Amino acid sequence: EHSFPTRRSSDLLSLSSLRGANNNCKDTIYVGQVLKLSGTTTPTTTVTTPVHQSNSVSIRYTESDLNLLSRLITAEAGGESYNSQLAVGAVVVNRVKHNLFPNSISGVINEHTNNNYQFTVVKNGAINRPASASALKAALSALSGVDPTNNALFFYDGVTPSGLTSTQPVSIVIGRMTFVYLLK
Repeated sequence: EHSFPTRRSSDLLSLSSLRGANNNCKDTIYVGQVLKLSGTTTPTTTVTTPVHQSNSVSIRYTESDLNLLSRLITAEAGGESYNSQLAVGAVVVNRVKHNLFPNSISGVINEHTNNNYQFTVVKNGAINRPASASALKAALSALSGVDPTNNALFFYDGVTPSGLTSTQPVSIVIGRMTFVYLLK
């Protein structure tokens, strides 16, 4: 026999609130998926997430940031080589360190300007799928300072939009992905 705490109506989160907090997620929830909860709930325990600081770079991150970065890498470059996955992670780290972008992993990944997300996988919900083991490894390497892009701030998957590489110098092409520097 189990005893469950009594829930007040103020402790409940509506489906529409849950969807709104998670980029209008669909009805399917994946194993390992992380959902944001918003609303008024009464926490019964407090979880402290450790903050990591790499010796080789000055970027702080939490376990939640690592998970988010790993899921972004999976969604953006899951079918690509490990080096492509590492490069995607490095672009996020480079943006965190650059003064034109938010100064956190979550801020960079969830950046929303002019009705557009910086990463399509945030808008379409693909980022909510669990991270692959290789993406986790790539995220850890990128967070430790490994950067095959030499400080690139953008990437394109597949065909790079015509004309962009003349204003955005190409850093490196890895597989089907093109990594570029800031607009001149």
